[in-house]
This record gives sequence, structure tokens and C-alpha cells, in this order.
Amino acid sequence: NFTYVFDKLTYMSTVDTTDFNPNPQSEDSLVISVRLSNDGFLYQPPQNFNLLRSDIRRHRDDRWHLLDKAEYLPLQPVVAYAKSIAKDSRAAMQVFYNFELERIDIKIIFKEVNLVFCVTFEPGYPE
Repeated sequence: NFTYVFDKLTYMSTVDTTDFNPNPQSEDSLVISVRLSNDGFLYQPPQNFNLLRSDIRRHRDDRWHLLDKAEYLPLQPVVAYAKSIAKDSRAAMQVFYNFELERIDIKIIFKEVNLVFCVTFEPGYPE
């Protein structure tokens, strides 16, 4: 866990690492998960976005939406940071959105270096 400052307020974040292997014929991937507070960010209804799929089951909830790549532009700083950690410029990205849970899950997959970098924005408030 670590604290960070945003808009002169201090927040707590958690970072977890796990090994993951969805395919027994491949090597394990290291999964780095970072959870950050959304501090009352006002979520828009999913109808306001370009969506690839809806009603996806994630985290025991089936109200998730997979955003279309057209929605990724504001997330470029997150992608740039992940690429600097992975030291790999090739990445596949998925962004999952849940209006009701007020969560955004960003999943960046670096196949060449067996790394998955996940950033979750979820409800939380300053310390």
C-alpha cells in the first residue's frame, strides 16, 4: 500500500502482484494490480460511450461494459506508464466500465514479457 497526493489531498492506494496462467502451455504472467480512488468522479451512463460489449460478468457482477478503443484517448498517460514498467511498447488494452459500481478497470497486456498491468478506479476518499 502507498499514499499519493492528488489536488492537495492524500489518498491510499493498494498494489498487488500475483502470478496468472490461463494456458498451461504458456509461461505464467505477472499481474500487477493498482487500485486508485475515484474520489466522487461522476460516472456517465454507459449509453454515453462507444461500447464493444455489454452485460459482461466481472467481479461477481454482470453489469460491466467493454469500452470501444475510441474511448481510450484520455487513458494514454496510464498506458505510457505501464509501457515504461514493462519496457515493451506493444500492448493490448481493454477498458471495463461499471456505472452502478462506479468503477473503471483498465487492463494492459504485454504478451512478449508476460506482464498484465491493471489499474482500477473505484470509490474512495481522502485519508
